[in-house]
Amino acid sequence: MINRAADYKQKNDIARLEACESVNKDLIKLIAIYGSTNIKPPTEKELKGIPYGDLYDWLKFNDTTFR
Repeated sequence: MINRAADYKQKNDIARLEACESVNKDLIKLIAIYGSTNIKPPTEKELKGIPYGDLYDWLKFNDTTFR
């Protein structure tokens, strides 16, 4: 995604650049949250049940230390 952001910046594609940078920020947050756990990220089907924007919800549901 970092390479795509660089490509979009070079092509002056501002809309895609901003979207790509947003995804990169979200990925960094997810890595920080899940990186130190043994919990697998949710599947596409499981994602539908997670409240929008609650990055910690999956941890609270799957790890007793977060309950």
